[in-house]
Amino acid sequence: MEQSHRRPTPPRRSGCGGVAATGVRRLRRSSATRADRHPSRADPDRRRRRPDPHQRLCVQQRRAPRMVDHNGDRSHTGKRSGVFRRRVVQNRRVILYVDNEHASTYERAGDGLLAARTRITYRLGDLAGDVCLLARYGDVDPGLIDQHGIRAVFISGHGAPPEVYDEHEREGLCEIIRRGDLPVFGFCGGLQFIADALGVAPVRMGRLPGGAADPHPDYEPGWITELGYEPVRLVGDHPLHDGLGATPVFRHAHSYHLPTLSDGFVRLAETDPCPIQLAAHEERPLAGAQFHPEYWTTDNPDGERLIRNFLRWAEVTS
Repeated sequence: MEQSHRRPTPPRRSGCGGVAATGVRRLRRSSATRADRHPSRADPDRRRRRPDPHQRLCVQQRRAPRMVDHNGDRSHTGKRSGVFRRRVVQNRRVILYVDNEHASTYERAGDGLLAARTRITYRLGDLAGDVCLLARYGDVDPGLIDQHGIRAVFISGHGAPPEVYDEHEREGLCEIIRRGDLPVFGFCGGLQFIADALGVAPVRMGRLPGGAADPHPDYEPGWITELGYEPVRLVGDHPLHDGLGATPVFRHAHSYHLPTLSDGFVRLAETDPCPIQLAAHEERPLAGAQFHPEYWTTDNPDGERLIRNFLRWAEVTS
């Protein structure tokens, strides 16, 4: 047999001391690892795909969230280091919506009432063209007003009877009303609270006459009540009446009312069961309604008009 003159190739050693076969196994294993780390090498079609521009934009937005300055200008303020610079918001006008509801009512009403409060907060801010804050009655005092530069206060109604409240918790809000230099409007129980702070306590409208049918048996049964969207009769002439007509329609939900006016207030609307449906102070920017103008609807828009009238009358808006 003819012998080859080629020199035999010595077996290759691996880095771990193995022979060539071991080196082959290592080569296969490392190739699989590279494919796992770089899927485009294993999938030639993937290499040709371009990233979706929308996805790329979303990534940019996550890396640099947009901040809004006081002029409404939006800009990216993120840095590659991951540290974001937040713009200082200045010259923002602020109003306040006071949640006058007692905690016991929230235990019964659940999240629906809180959702309504949130929606009204947005509505008031939109009408005033300001930021509207929502705060519980016990957290409101003159210090909060001064700290945030609050320009007007709206006080919500409440479903709890007046006697369940701790008067010490509402003393800060009473002080704001008694100062009388800040525009304040009360909705339903909010009007009653303004009057109470000035010396007139609310009372029940009375019992239903014997044998009379209860029009709202599931709401304060046995008591005279007003419930639903019903008209009121305007009384006198006042800037709060502008554009309302003689008998505007508002939402009602109450069995308490004011037996008389606080000093310096004038009566501006009435119904048969409730003689004081709307009132305003003659010299100070204080007003309130026994009904709920904040619950205006497309079919019953008079509440929006009334709130706009108050904002102009109190010089919160022009």
